[in-house]
Amino acid sequence: MSDFKLRQKLAGIQDIDHISHILLVRGKKFKGRKVTSFSAPGLVARSRVLTDLYRAPVAFWQCVIRKPDVIIAFYLNYHGLMGWILGKLFNIPVVLVLLGTDLERAINSRRMISILRSAARIAVSGATSKERLIAAGVEESKILHPTSAFSVSDLPIARYAGIEYDLIFVGSLVQVKRVDRLLKAVENLKHRNSLLRLAIVGDGPLRQSLGNLVNELGLDDNVTFVGRVPGNEVPHYLCKSKVFVLTSNSEGLPMAMIEALSCGIPVVVPDAGDINCVVHHKQNGLLVNVSNERELAEALGQVLDNHKLLESLRRGAVATRNLFKSNYSQQAIRRVWETALEGIISLK
Repeated sequence: MSDFKLRQKLAGIQDIDHISHILLVRGKKFKGRKVTSFSAPGLVARSRVLTDLYRAPVAFWQCVIRKPDVIIAFYLNYHGLMGWILGKLFNIPVVLVLLGTDLERAINSRRMISILRSAARIAVSGATSKERLIAAGVEESKILHPTSAFSVSDLPIARYAGIEYDLIFVGSLVQVKRVDRLLKAVENLKHRNSLLRLAIVGDGPLRQSLGNLVNELGLDDNVTFVGRVPGNEVPHYLCKSKVFVLTSNSEGLPMAMIEALSCGIPVVVPDAGDINCVVHHKQNGLLVNVSNERELAEALGQVLDNHKLLESLRRGAVATRNLFKSNYSQQAIRRVWETALEGIISLK
């Protein structure tokens, strides 16, 4: 998780008056209010495996000497398991924060569901995830959302002046994001508009192979790999684009999509995870079957070619921004966390 995203996750917790210390066990250093960070040193930090091995005993030792009131684990895989084990060993309540594809991975695993049921609280990104957890036997009273603070007022609203890209993707270049689908859809659209432009903001292990695919599909003049940019610079690229696109296999509630909508950018996204909690078909975006490249291309073409539809979706996106102002404000997120933590620990 980037520093930018971690700050969004911690903001509501940091604002709770009765929380004095946050002991953060993480791969790399982090500075923040109330935060004491424990990170992997030197050569250890260069290896993901060694970093994970290092963090486990550090977290164990902090439980021994500090006995925290609660353990909060972001992501179920590794962190959640480590938090669950430490919670059992030291009788400390555990809050599991499910992000990204966590729920998809856990929902069909009896062991993972058992771990979720045993948690003091489970944080999810939206109502759809909440309903799925309840169906899996998790007590409704244990589930909280949302848990990421987001300062919508700081984001600009896009204007048509200065548009450089027709489409924009923001995210990690990893398999689950299926950026290859987007590239193939762009190839399909290129037959209708040879000047079509796509910006890919982000980096990851598939950067080279996706670059090769761009070359194979003859899209060198149509696709720009922007690379990884600081979180506060992402809106700059969003506001130079007409439509935000995701083609993932699975999602939670992508913050990049929320940023896009907050900037007044319509979205074309899969009906996955909690996306349909905020994206309403033909109101502020399109929910499409992204596994079908022709259907995806048709949906993208429909938005780009129909100025009336694009304007309507844009107005819907701006209206959604007002919803985010109340639901994702730092004050709202603080109340969610404060209520949850008061239910499991004594805040003095």
